[in-house]
Formats: sequence, structure tokens, C-alpha cells
Amino acid sequence: MKKFFIGLGITFLVIIILFVVFGGFAFLNASKFTPSVEKFIASFYDHYNKQDFGYMFDSMADEKFKKSGPRESFDKIMNGVWGKLGIAKERKKGAWRLNYAPDGVYFSVQYTVIHEKGESTDSFVLKKYGDSWLMINYNVNSKELF
Repeated sequence: MKKFFIGLGITFLVIIILFVVFGGFAFLNASKFTPSVEKFIASFYDHYNKQDFGYMFDSMADEKFKKSGPRESFDKIMNGVWGKLGIAKERKKGAWRLNYAPDGVYFSVQYTVIHEKGESTDSFVLKKYGDSWLMINYNVNSKELF
């Protein structure tokens, strides 16, 4: 019985070590992508503040995003968000996740954004294309939108 518990303890210790090692690798890999993700997000809000929604749709979204609806629908939604919230003044990064999939690298990130007329929680899913990122999903939640 004692050998069983020793073996169980060693197995548990190995699992913890593997979790720490591979979790650390995931963090290090995410940190190498963070500057380019932050650059994308800064550009997104620069274009949002200029109400340049056409550019956001045409140049910052991938084909799957574009196939989800026409540019006119995106413009209408973003104009509605702009009308209710206004200029994005500050943002703070919240939860994030890095995913490796057979078809590419994905970075999910959430921001709390302070606008001139309220606050929102904005969620992005980005896909890596070469040295840049494209948006495959964008979601904005705010009580001011209701």
C-alpha cells in the first residue's frame, strides 16, 4: 500500500512539473505575440475614433469575418456603437488566450474601454497571417447600447 501512495505521489509531481513547464512555454509564446497584437488593437481604435469603419472591415478583417455579413451591415453596427459610446479614450487589457490550431495561430483578447459616453467590454479574436493579425471576431458589450 505504501508503494502505491509513493507511486501516486511521484505521478502527481510529474504532472505538476509538466503543467508548469508547458504553461510557462505558452506564456512565453504569448508574450512574443503581444506587441503585434497591441499594435493591431491600437490601430483598430485609431480607425474607430476616426469613424473609418470601411477601412476596419476592408483591411483589418479576414475573409471569414467579411463573409458573415456585408460591409454595409458592419458600418451600420459600428455607427450605432459610435453614436451610443463615442470616442474610445482609454482601454485596459483583460483576459487573453493564445491558441494554436491546424489552420493557424489565434489570439483572443478582451479590453475594458472607457468612451466619452460610457464604458464597454470589447472582445477580439485575431488570426495570425504572416507578420500581421486579422480580426475574425469582434464583440462589444455595453449597457449604453441597450
